Amino acid sequence: MDGEECLWLVGLVVVFAVTLSILRKRGEEMRREAWRELAGRTGLTFESRPGKLFRKGSMSVAGTYRGRHLKLDTHQVQEPPSGEYDQGVTYTFTRTTISVNAPPEAELSLSAKFILGGGELVGDKQFDRQFVIKSQPKGLAAKVFASPELRQHAFQTRSTKFKLAHRELIWSKSDVEPDVEYLHSVFDLLCDVAEAVERAVQDTGD
Repeated sequence: MDGEECLWLVGLVVVFAVTLSILRKRGEEMRREAWRELAGRTGLTFESRPGKLFRKGSMSVAGTYRGRHLKLDTHQVQEPPSGEYDQGVTYTFTRTTISVNAPPEAELSLSAKFILGGGELVGDKQFDRQFVIKSQPKGLAAKVFASPELRQHAFQTRSTKFKLAHRELIWSKSDVEPDVEYLHSVFDLLCDVAEAVERAVQDTGD
């Protein structure tokens, strides 16, 4: 490879790197604008912090929604290196957290079912086939999802996965979610579930 070919190769690498950087920044700006629109639509507050050097920036949407403290943000999970030359992998998740007025020991989780069996049944065959549900105390899940409307809402909200622990209902999804309509639907689903949990806990205590 002569000098001219080396220059061409270096030039292509530089152009490729610059193009990737521009696309990444445009993607970040689109997601930022989407979350800003979501905040305006729901009466919440949008905050954004720029990244530094090789660290990504952060953004959040927070405030009171339907009478509950709600926060939408991102968090990262670092997968440890598997070998000497492995740097590990960092995964980014979109996360929504809302407050629930329930005993701290109350627990509930729902996720998509990939294999048969496992979890509690709520008595709806289609719902039981679709989701794995666990709760503490036992039977809480059946009471929470007794409403056909709530079960249908969970069906309609794609990538539904959440858990209740320590009086917080937490939903998460891989990558940074930019779909305003979808995130708004997630907010309403979590609020509906929180209300159902509070009713179920109250009925259990009566």
